[in-house]
Amino acid sequence: MNLAELALRHARESADTVAIRMGTECLTYAELASESKRVADGLADLGVLHGDRVMMFSENCLEYLVVYLATARLGAVFSPVHASFQVNELSFVLANATPRALIAQGSLWSRLDRCDPALVPSVRIDIDGRRGDLVTYAELGRNSSSDISVATVSDDDPILICYTSGTTDRPHPVARSHAHEIWNARTYADVWDYRPGDIGLVTLPLSWLWGLSSLSQALLSVGATIVLHAEFDAFQVLDEIERSQISLFTGTMSMFTALSSAINTTSHDLSSLRRVYRGGEPINNEVVRNLEARLGLRLTDAYATTEVAPVLAVDPNRDTEAPPFTAGRLVPGAQVRLVDDNGVDVAVGEVGEAWLGGRGLMLGYWNEPELTKDRMTADGWFRSGDLLVESKDGFYFVVGRSSDVIIRNGAKIAPAEVESALAGISGVLDAAAVGVPDDEFGESIVAFLVLAPDCVVSVDDVYDHLSDRIARFKLPSNIYFVDTLPVRRNEKRDRASIRRHALEAVAQGSASFGSTTIVRETGRARLRIVD
Repeated sequence: MNLAELALRHARESADTVAIRMGTECLTYAELASESKRVADGLADLGVLHGDRVMMFSENCLEYLVVYLATARLGAVFSPVHASFQVNELSFVLANATPRALIAQGSLWSRLDRCDPALVPSVRIDIDGRRGDLVTYAELGRNSSSDISVATVSDDDPILICYTSGTTDRPHPVARSHAHEIWNARTYADVWDYRPGDIGLVTLPLSWLWGLSSLSQALLSVGATIVLHAEFDAFQVLDEIERSQISLFTGTMSMFTALSSAINTTSHDLSSLRRVYRGGEPINNEVVRNLEARLGLRLTDAYATTEVAPVLAVDPNRDTEAPPFTAGRLVPGAQVRLVDDNGVDVAVGEVGEAWLGGRGLMLGYWNEPELTKDRMTADGWFRSGDLLVESKDGFYFVVGRSSDVIIRNGAKIAPAEVESALAGISGVLDAAAVGVPDDEFGESIVAFLVLAPDCVVSVDDVYDHLSDRIARFKLPSNIYFVDTLPVRRNEKRDRASIRRHALEAVAQGSASFGSTTIVRETGRARLRIVD
């Protein structure tokens, strides 16, 4: 089955239902089908064939989902690229995907113009229509000689190359098939209870699997309505929920931390929300508790990676007694092993690295056989690098990344545990904890805290709060108060950047997130006061 059929069938069954809305623009399911047909015909006129790559370099927009469906209709491969990619990253993805066609927003062409011309395909399409030297999106297929029907594909035919947002030296090109994406969308729609009348707000980037497939394609698969934002902004999200009667919203822990802060300073009617979903990062228990109390809803969790999706989920109907803060149980068709450093399965209740498999396992890394071999075991398991623990009743909990774990005097400490304890301090909006080298203990813990406006919290206050909440060896050695914490392009916490700042702060005696800094000593801890 072709992925495009998930949405196209609703053009026949509920043609006038709004499929996608962004600002004042919208497309019904009938219009989505018509537009994707027009774009597919236009791409075919320009020489795009079955198996060719179509690269999209754009912020979230209506055209994004139209082009994805058009690419699927052709049996071509969609290669979305995050709008913040710079010249070196663009050069890599262009060389990796070797696209036949490139579709980009006008404001982003200046970066593409700085890439090696040999890497940029001759078929170039401008979404905004402001580049007179390029084919415009609006012109595609207007007087086409093509008449493209939905291509027949095999289950293993690639449909998607997603470039992961990790902290490695360059993006990883994850190749996924029509069967992967159909199963991904249908599984999330089932276990997360998407319904035809739902209105789902999508603020996550469509360049990532989560925003594109697990949210958008899953919503389209049931005939629901997508309300699309170009990016996440906590206050705009609250406004949109009230204005558009949003019933479904999904975000990362960093996004919910910002929402938890915003919701305390404004007044909105959020009663239309039926489900709120969370994933992508270890849970900050205190933030979740506070937000659930304000919304009167449980934040329903899941766990997946771009390479293997989906894996775990809390089903809001079947898992009403799920323990707090769990990432869920295995979804049907997914597989997971939790192993120690030697690849031996750990006992139930013990922390292990998650090795993933099952129906959502990627085809591999596109044109990267050595990387695929490095991240996959000989018997076909993907080494995720994520640390999980399974309870005796089959629920899993995400502890963190193996690369993020702090090892202090031989003991392993999950940053999320320290961060949850810090977030419980009155006036603390957000917190991050990372490990830095320590001659005495191997690693020491550095914590960064974001305070509410006009809130005063001392280092002594922090230690008083933590003393009866976490073990002494888990206490931060250095504490800095900062005005913000960095996040990556996928709205997840940028721990690599935070760790670099921690190293600089310990070496120089102060943190440098951009504001004026005053430092005073309190024991081994240093307090950074933001003017």
